Amino acid sequence: PKKMLKGAALVKQGLIRNNALFLSVASQFNEESASTVLSWFQELNFISGLNEMEYRNNTFSKIRNSEYKNRVLELLKVADLGIKDINYIEDRYEGHSDEIKSR
Repeated sequence: PKKMLKGAALVKQGLIRNNALFLSVASQFNEESASTVLSWFQELNFISGLNEMEYRNNTFSKIRNSEYKNRVLELLKVADLGIKDINYIEDRYEGHSDEIKSR
């Protein structure tokens, strides 16, 4: 594993405030590892359940992508919900734009 040498030097010199995020400060000083971690968090999506309809299209797009579909199926397998496959079906006839059916 890479060490954050610049970040460690900042801590040693007392240049990070108590209320500052270490990763953020280290990234500002071009600490590559810190920048990579911050980028990962910036791309992370959280679904709270309060506005789940906003994530509907994201979910459907993931299911259409075979790589993500396989990852979702693996998660469902581990969860032992009895779901063996998922498919995306666009229903244009009954006024529903999207529907997921599981077998």
